[in-house]
Amino acid sequence: MKHKRKLPSITSRTLPSGQVRWQVYCGRDNKGKQRFRLFETQDEAEVHLKKISTAKLNEGAAFWQLTDDQRREALDCYRILDGRSTLREAVQHYADKVLKFRHDKTVREASLLLVEKLTERGLADISLRDITYRLRRFSSIYGDRQLATITREDFDEFVRHHNGITARTKINYAMKIGQLFNYGKRQGWCGENPAQEWERPQAQETEAKIFTVDEVRRLLAAAPSLGLLPFIALAFFSGLRTNELQKIDWSAVRVADKDIIVGTKVAKKRRRRVVPINDTLAAWLVVCEIKTSGPVTPPRVPYLEAKLSAASGVKWKQNALRHSFASYHLAMFNEPFKTAYLCGHTKDPAVLHDHYKALVSKADAEQFWALRPTAG
Repeated sequence: MKHKRKLPSITSRTLPSGQVRWQVYCGRDNKGKQRFRLFETQDEAEVHLKKISTAKLNEGAAFWQLTDDQRREALDCYRILDGRSTLREAVQHYADKVLKFRHDKTVREASLLLVEKLTERGLADISLRDITYRLRRFSSIYGDRQLATITREDFDEFVRHHNGITARTKINYAMKIGQLFNYGKRQGWCGENPAQEWERPQAQETEAKIFTVDEVRRLLAAAPSLGLLPFIALAFFSGLRTNELQKIDWSAVRVADKDIIVGTKVAKKRRRRVVPINDTLAAWLVVCEIKTSGPVTPPRVPYLEAKLSAASGVKWKQNALRHSFASYHLAMFNEPFKTAYLCGHTKDPAVLHDHYKALVSKADAEQFWALRPTAG
């Protein structure tokens, strides 16, 4: 039902208390409800009436300067809003969130630029591959959308699109894609980070997997036939990451000085550290073919690990080489700060202590560090 346009007017009104007030009709709100305002005196009411009458005349003149299409569009907008917001609020939101970034980068363009930037900064290969992979997955769905138009609901839909992934994987996606939006904010391509606003699930902590002393012995025995003894010995007894071992050169393994230089180009966190060659590792390096230079680890490590597993009869466990070192080192020496340093951990050593403590006994640790090559 259409309301007939009514001019402002003044009427007297007697309150339940018997007092008389002057009531000014102020038109209707955006829901069609009549609005009134009360004044104690007729003079005050007439002053207010004059003010809104002048405003209505001015606003009315401005309204009729709009084209028919513009007036119809305004009415359509009010119908869409359905009283949930004013037209001004809706337009301001659109201007702030969309128009401001209308000619800025799409998700795909911003992703490529971020990867290029991280490559220039020398991000570790494994980290670079990880974020590149996740950004490609995100771009496969939202690549043509502008970065500024992606919402928290969009990110939630992206996560739900990947059925079967763990809570930890979802969190990793949020962290990597969040880097994209933080980069976009710094460049002025978007104003928010929807991955940061996303409600993260609770990741279930899993116990670190390690090799038993007997499994370590069998893996060491089978390694020479595959050319993997230096790799396995260093992994078990130095604490270097697999990725670090794949990049380290023999020139960094200084047997005479009894230390290993893990340079910034090798270390995952780009922090140089010097790892001492302990007596156990020294004994195993004696039976290795040590070179003056060249890669310590042969290519195709995942393939060779599978071959080693078959040759030794030991089921392969992901990241168990490094976890074994940390567990046996902590159990033997009970020095979490030292264990953390050797592993290249930058987090609170107490976290490492909680993660690896009690996985092995002191007796098992003594057997581990007493492992030596057999004669002949």
